[in-house]
Amino acid sequence: MYKYPMKAKTQLMKNIYTLSILLVLSLSSFAKTYYIYTAKKSGNWDNAATWNMVVRNDNVKKDKFIIPAAFEVTADEDVNSMGFDDVEIQISGVLELGSSTTLHFGNNSIIEVLATGSVKGNGASQQIYIGSVSKYTGNKNKTLKGPLYADMSTGIAPNGFSAYSLLSLNANTVVVPARQNEGDKSPLIYASNKNISISFKAEVRSSISVSVVNMNGSVVASETFSNPSLKLNLNTNNLKSGIYVVYVTGNNYTTSVKKIFLN
Repeated sequence: MYKYPMKAKTQLMKNIYTLSILLVLSLSSFAKTYYIYTAKKSGNWDNAATWNMVVRNDNVKKDKFIIPAAFEVTADEDVNSMGFDDVEIQISGVLELGSSTTLHFGNNSIIEVLATGSVKGNGASQQIYIGSVSKYTGNKNKTLKGPLYADMSTGIAPNGFSAYSLLSLNANTVVVPARQNEGDKSPLIYASNKNISISFKAEVRSSISVSVVNMNGSVVASETFSNPSLKLNLNTNNLKSGIYVVYVTGNNYTTSVKKIFLN
């Protein structure tokens, strides 16, 4: 049997080690894919047949679950073993907790209970946690009706959800300007990381004011731009991650509004 010379054997081991490192690095470079799950019927959360699933393509790094008004989804302890961490949950229908079910979601999770939505439970062992903070307890909150939202900052059960009226705005809804004297300037408003970008379809030759409002109704950022032309940017690095509403106003058209999520 042929024996490698010591020098060749050492080089071979180096090559194998290098290839192993490259393989690990290449595997770790693949970004996790996030999905939007929309309930297509009433059923159990852990039943794949309950959901329509599409790849999320808006650069938000969390899975999103939508329960439309017509449906009721029941969650039990199996949800915790499905590999979800940070999530967005938008409830227009019903989220019901199974008996002795405690749901655990990541620190950056957000739960929205829209005007037609509710969370149902009745026992002390039925709970929802965001990070280490309890947001819902069945025997205290019982049927929790919207519009409400919860994240890490909104308190502890039974006061873990905060009420706000702005949830009547669906995600990505834009109120189109009523007057467009200088062309169609209804803006495209979007957020990337901590930067809010606003693009116009026609050149703006007047002042534009931008206000950012949190879910408690407080203005947390505002700026006026003079003759911004086709695009403007508002840096919001000082704001915490969460849901905000952006108001864009100008002299020649009515206010445009959009609900955004800042990572």
